[in-house]
Amino acid sequence: MKGYSVILILAAGLIWGCGEKAEKGGADQTLTTATATATENVRPEEVPIRNTLTEFFGRLRDGDKTVMYENEFTYYQMEYPLDKYYELERVKNYKYDTLKGIEIDSVQIMEDSAAVYFKIVYQSPDGPESKRFYRRIMYYTRDRWIFPYQSRIKNELEFRQSKREYDSATAGQ
Repeated sequence: MKGYSVILILAAGLIWGCGEKAEKGGADQTLTTATATATENVRPEEVPIRNTLTEFFGRLRDGDKTVMYENEFTYYQMEYPLDKYYELERVKNYKYDTLKGIEIDSVQIMEDSAAVYFKIVYQSPDGPESKRFYRRIMYYTRDRWIFPYQSRIKNELEFRQSKREYDSATAGQ
């Protein structure tokens, strides 16, 4: 009878502990699409933005810096092919080995851009976890949301204007 009581107590503790971990998002929260969309009160139009950020940091954590290049504006990709992009100091020296996860706090959408407030969770090699808070702007272009790392919207708008002028000038020839 005592053995049965101990098993019941252990089972109840295990169930309660797992439930508590799930409520907090889990101690071993991973960067997946489910993490990005599982938050309460997420509007449907925010889901692609949250998914983009989750994929961005998930791939970085896995060592895939190509995701940074894929999220740059068109003018920048034309100026820097992928091999030259990898040689840029800011890209080459980007440290992702302590990146543990991302927590998206809120998204404010404005036509073709969105302000995103989020925390990056870092796991120090010696144990403690820390969080850094960010507010970044994402842009809707090429039929998707992007999270540019090096490129700037001002330069992209100038590039688009130059392209329109060129296309207009050469249309009659």
